[in-house]
Amino acid sequence: MKKFAANYLVSENGTFLKNGVVVLNDIGEVLEIIDTGGDLQEMAQLTFLNGILIPNFKLVNDLPPSQQMNDEFSVQALITRLADELTEISLHRWIEISVQIQKQFPNKTIPEIFDTINADLQTSLGYSKQNILGLFLLKGIDLVYMHFTPAFRLKKIL
Repeated sequence: MKKFAANYLVSENGTFLKNGVVVLNDIGEVLEIIDTGGDLQEMAQLTFLNGILIPNFKLVNDLPPSQQMNDEFSVQALITRLADELTEISLHRWIEISVQIQKQFPNKTIPEIFDTINADLQTSLGYSKQNILGLFLLKGIDLVYMHFTPAFRLKKIL
């Protein structure tokens, strides 16, 4: 059993937990997510990492492509264009989409972007979330303003 904490942890439902803890078995399956309420206490065998922890997942869409061309300039329209004709979106692709959204809409924070992608892909475009073994860390993030920086990277932890 392994325990990791970070400045932020994205829970399985997409909520950002300040100083959240994730407990995994040796193959990378999430056993428990602990919301510390931002008050992280010492616990045995806990590894703290600087950044945002995200349990691995993919989004799967069994519906046909939307076939809609949307010239509207909004976050939702951009998500639709970026996800159009994709039947599966990995965590890596999710992050790429998030970075593209932040480039187009620089005032949006990472939690806002994640929430919007979640709502659009799962509610409007019919994707379903499937948890996969593994844990990733977003490093090089501006944790004060919650923005991607040019130095950000996604690192596999387990």
